[in-house]
Amino acid sequence: MSLTKRKIEECLSELGNELVLRGQRIDIFIVGGTALALVHSFRDRAGDIDYAIRREYRDAFADLLSGYAIFDNHSAYLEQMTGDADHEVHFFHYRLFGNEGTQTGLNVWLAKDELQLASILLRLNSPHNTAKIDRDTNDAFHLCGELGITSAEDLKNLWGPYKNKFRADPDAPIDSEVFDYNLTDDYLEGCWQSIETLATRKEKSLKPETPKKGLPAHRRPHKKTLQGG
Repeated sequence: MSLTKRKIEECLSELGNELVLRGQRIDIFIVGGTALALVHSFRDRAGDIDYAIRREYRDAFADLLSGYAIFDNHSAYLEQMTGDADHEVHFFHYRLFGNEGTQTGLNVWLAKDELQLASILLRLNSPHNTAKIDRDTNDAFHLCGELGITSAEDLKNLWGPYKNKFRADPDAPIDSEVFDYNLTDDYLEGCWQSIETLATRKEKSLKPETPKKGLPAHRRPHKKTLQGG
């Protein structure tokens, strides 16, 4: 299935409206292609909605999702980054799909560019990631431009804070095969070579892209603004 920004927001709105009827509010943390498609012009669609929910809301949200096959649960994988103390470090608030007056509905947070790139690195240079390697390399190329990353050393510095943050998901055994949770310098240098090769093929420099229309500046996920180019 291919989800455009409009389709994604329609789905989130449906879930938010149902939560309003139940008098509930749930925070959802979205990563991957969905988060990119909502805020970046280089991705216009996603295949599914990768999300995480805090442990205390998982049963309620699972009940809400009955009939929705487009959601992929990454709660265990991202658990250390969605806690009360850490979530604003790794995610930014997108919007509440629901009732602002009663503050009920689905409260959506999107992964910041740093987290997005770190999660791509887990699989970018993996020999098992053949199906999505072109898409992942393209996403990594654009995210490096957004974040001002211009060398393998920059990539290593970005990875450092995430080194012990990700956890294998016991319900997603393919993650254990595809994802490498202990990225070595050699692995990261290989990732950078893949990104540089794509840049050469595209004959493009690493630079920020134009923000997606309608997203206020304070909601932009990246921290750095590059000058020129």
